[in-house]
Amino acid sequence: MKKILLFLFLFFSIKTIYAQLGFEGHIPATTLPYTPSGYSAASTMRQGSSVTNASKFHISNADNTLVYVNFNFATDGKSVYLVYTTDGSQPSKTVGTSVSCSFSNFFSPNRTWVGTIPSTANVAGTTIRYIFYISDNSLANSWGRIASSSDGSGYSTSWTEGDASYSYIVASATTGSGGLWSNTGSWQSGSVPNATSIPVEIQNGATVTLDNSYSSGGIYINSGGTFTATDGSARTLTISNSSSTTAASRRATIINNGTWQNGAGTSTIIFTGSPSGGDAGHTVSGTVAFQNITVEKSGGTSNVGVSFGANSSISGTFKVGTGGYVSSAPPTGFYGSAAILKFDQGSGATYDVGASDNSWSTTQVPNNITISSGTVNLNANRTAPGNLLIDGGALVLNLNTPTLTIQGNWTRTSGSFSSGTGTVAFTGTTNTIVNTATPANLYNLTVNKTSGANVSLSSSVIVGNTLTLTAGSLSIAANTLTLNGTATGSGTLTGSTSSNITLNGSGALGTLNFDQTADGTTNVLNSFTINRASSGSVTLGNKLVVTNTITLTDGTLTTGGFLHLRSNSSGTARVAAITGTGVISGNVTVERYIPGNRKWRSLSVPLIGSSNNTIYNNWQNNGTPAGSTGVELWKPGANTATDGFTAAGGTANILTYTGGNSGSGSGGYTPVSNTKTQVLFDATGPKPFLVYATGPYGSSNVTSGFAETTLKATGTLVQGSGNFGYTGMATGYWFVTNPYPSAIDFASIGKTNVNNIIYMWDPLLTGMNGQGNYQTTNDGTTVPQGGSYSGNSTIIPNGASFFVYSTGSGSLSFSESNKVTGDFNVFGRGNANGQEVFRANILIPSTTDVLNDGVATVFGASYSSTPSNEDAVKFNSPTNGIAIRRANNNYAIELRPYITSNDTMFLRLLNMNQTNYKLELKAEYFDANSGLEAFLKDTYTNTTTPVSLTADTYYNFTVDANAASTGDRFMVVFRNTNPLPVKITSIKATQKATTVVVDWTVENEVNIASYEVLKSTDGRNFETLNTVNANNSKAYNSIDNAPSQSANYYRVVSIGNDDKKQYSNIVLVKFGVKNSEVAIYPNPLKGNTINLQLQNIDKGDYELQIINIIGQVLYSKVIQHNGGNATQTVQLPSNVAKGNYVLKLANKEAIIYSEKIILE
Repeated sequence: MKKILLFLFLFFSIKTIYAQLGFEGHIPATTLPYTPSGYSAASTMRQGSSVTNASKFHISNADNTLVYVNFNFATDGKSVYLVYTTDGSQPSKTVGTSVSCSFSNFFSPNRTWVGTIPSTANVAGTTIRYIFYISDNSLANSWGRIASSSDGSGYSTSWTEGDASYSYIVASATTGSGGLWSNTGSWQSGSVPNATSIPVEIQNGATVTLDNSYSSGGIYINSGGTFTATDGSARTLTISNSSSTTAASRRATIINNGTWQNGAGTSTIIFTGSPSGGDAGHTVSGTVAFQNITVEKSGGTSNVGVSFGANSSISGTFKVGTGGYVSSAPPTGFYGSAAILKFDQGSGATYDVGASDNSWSTTQVPNNITISSGTVNLNANRTAPGNLLIDGGALVLNLNTPTLTIQGNWTRTSGSFSSGTGTVAFTGTTNTIVNTATPANLYNLTVNKTSGANVSLSSSVIVGNTLTLTAGSLSIAANTLTLNGTATGSGTLTGSTSSNITLNGSGALGTLNFDQTADGTTNVLNSFTINRASSGSVTLGNKLVVTNTITLTDGTLTTGGFLHLRSNSSGTARVAAITGTGVISGNVTVERYIPGNRKWRSLSVPLIGSSNNTIYNNWQNNGTPAGSTGVELWKPGANTATDGFTAAGGTANILTYTGGNSGSGSGGYTPVSNTKTQVLFDATGPKPFLVYATGPYGSSNVTSGFAETTLKATGTLVQGSGNFGYTGMATGYWFVTNPYPSAIDFASIGKTNVNNIIYMWDPLLTGMNGQGNYQTTNDGTTVPQGGSYSGNSTIIPNGASFFVYSTGSGSLSFSESNKVTGDFNVFGRGNANGQEVFRANILIPSTTDVLNDGVATVFGASYSSTPSNEDAVKFNSPTNGIAIRRANNNYAIELRPYITSNDTMFLRLLNMNQTNYKLELKAEYFDANSGLEAFLKDTYTNTTTPVSLTADTYYNFTVDANAASTGDRFMVVFRNTNPLPVKITSIKATQKATTVVVDWTVENEVNIASYEVLKSTDGRNFETLNTVNANNSKAYNSIDNAPSQSANYYRVVSIGNDDKKQYSNIVLVKFGVKNSEVAIYPNPLKGNTINLQLQNIDKGDYELQIINIIGQVLYSKVIQHNGGNATQTVQLPSNVAKGNYVLKLANKEAIIYSEKIILE
């Protein structure tokens, strides 16, 4: 039976016991220089590397253990004793089992003794502690180590107890012939080892294959032995050590003097332990090529370290878990190219990577780094030649402003990253992708890529201090790059139509250079946001194209002429409202995309300045055809060299507007005569034009053909507030521009003596020979809609021109706050403002009906029943058009009070062809329970058709050669079937010196609690002036002691005991203004009662006449009016039959009012 020998030497008269046992990390085999007695060949002994340290060693439980001690003097006549313990206690002369040693001829005659620890003591997992004593006779009188001095003979004169004993651990088994780990026959003991406290030994000629997950106290592979770490499936071997790593008791846990192989599956070796009071250590010696390693403690208050021998390596994942670390520098080539160092410290734990860390050092660098839990503090510069993954925990650039260099990809799926004041640098010759899930906050970011490589963002990044672009490009992709400090270097930024840059912070940021590899593709941003305080600035170093929005709060953007605002079929770039002191300095190129068609377009450019500002310089590309850019302009008899036009056509296809009463044809449009002298913009701002655009400059699409194109103009952007030339506007229509590179809301523009009505040319309508028509917007309601409008809108698109009406000395005041997003911001329909809208549209019947023109009446609480500047006059008379007829005028939009009794919408057909049509009637936001009814009266066919107030109504009609089939053919009649119990029969407001007296009369005052007198200065926004309690009187009054010195609107609302309200008509008093107006309501009349409203009518007697259709006066009455504003009630006699009539009102000099009425 083979014996496992432990050998100790005693030198110098038992002066020192030499521990010839394995030391952690290296236990060489030493052959004794002689053959001991009883052996046929020299034996192999294990020797340590220290004379003062004894370490644990692994002995099979199948054998007796022979322990030798050698003396360097003759020991004839002496007695040597071996004392051992199996319970972990310290052996002594009085503690433990004593064994008498026998004389042996090991090493030298008369000096070598051997003691036997029986196999019965070698219980698997037991720690055997032992010590030698020498005596002239008994153990009790024995001598041990010399504590201090010796007598001259070399023997000790005194004995000191408590000397450290030597020890070994009994292994569970030594292999027999080998096989699968799980087979009992693979082990000499007949049992399968699976305990973290029990090491195993693989003998010469044996192969053990790990076929499940097992635990061990270590593994020793003899020469000729083989360990296979997996049987083809994923297998784990856990090796545990809980002893201290102090030099006194280190222990080797993997010793390979044979063969280590991983097999076809995936193997993981876990080094663990649960130490307290000192760290536990593991060592690896021999050639071991690991697949995966885990180092982590299983418990205790101390940590677990591993020291890898010179021939160790890893090809897979090296997990440094809770309490785990590498206790000495790994050997050269330890990490394979695909190896991953994974920090998985557990919640709340930390791991410091710095000068004392050996897992991620500056010499042995893992190619890939993963952080899964805990906090990893990077306290020194480190490089990840491959990829960095954070899928949990935290990576903190902590002390000494470290630099983290990444040459592969950086991914963060969860967890966190804190840059402190450190730097993240991307280097190398391969592309890098940065994907940190949520925006990565970096202090410094460096890009230094060579060989054409770049860094591409897959998530947003914030750089708090410095962006250094040394070489290569930083590709933003569909993310946002935020810079809060400075930018340096000659590297570039690569953008796209979904890339965004935000510049915050203060002071000068530096110069930004963009990748010009593919102009219009790589030098593009979706949005560019600048908010640099303290005289902050940023400079463009080369061309930048913005496709969506520039947002500038504070700071200066110096363009160097490199900034372009793109326009294409997807939209037009804009500059949002500048809310701070921000300025865009330098030229900017603005674009306007024109779809391919032969249409008129109302255009302008948001530029200001006095150089290179002609149409020819800009929209005609300075005379150079350049792909799908510029516009072909022509006129008859042109000379391109002198006037810039192509000689063709019957008239110029670019017009200006010089004034007039309508926007049609000769009503004020004037052909441009010379594009080389006609400025597109000047020092006051942009100029408006109507352009018949058919294609790019040089396309020759004059008489036929069309193509899409993009108009370009370069100059200084209009910024800040101003009139931009729109002051002192004489009475009449004005063609004006949107001065800003953004859509604006006309409702928010400052207006003096300019109506709140806009007329916008829409090329998608068909009313003017199929080439467009005007959209009219009044108080938020747009007609006819359709075309470019999906609903009501007061938005003026970027780069557009439009018409307004000045009542004399008008002016417009623009400010940055007028800007809005989107070319059209659809507000929705009237109900959002408490309105009801009724539309009448002319449709051209076809497979899909074509909207040609339309009008609308808007009913609201604040509107007047008499025509006023609030109503939108019909701007032009399109072919196949329609208008609202009121007070001898055509209107596109009429604003009227809510229908409380009866009312009529009179419709006039304009320029109709003799063909079939369809009338579309659309009621919007009417209350289905209001009691209102509506009917369409066709006076040509003498028919009445019910009209729905909850759905659309369509009426087919034909225009023929009879004049009665067009013109004033239709009217829509409204009836209220649920009248309120009280009726305000009249209201008037009269100026009395510096006050205004409001008088009103009522009938049927039932269950009325009070009356509120409401006042407004704009006719829309009313406030309560006074409250008058109801007292069953028929006449009431109230005084306004502080009227406005311009317009004063008044109305009365009755408030019932049930809180129901009924509003009177609105009356107006204008101090110093004498515009006279008359109106009647309701119309049609019901009950033979006429309400006649007089506004600023001089005092006097007026004759009212009711005339039938053949000119006969059926009724007349003289009305006495005290002057100012008042509403008179006239009761017609019963002999006036139902039908159509004309009402006239005249004084002694002339007829002042005439209107059609219907009596029902």
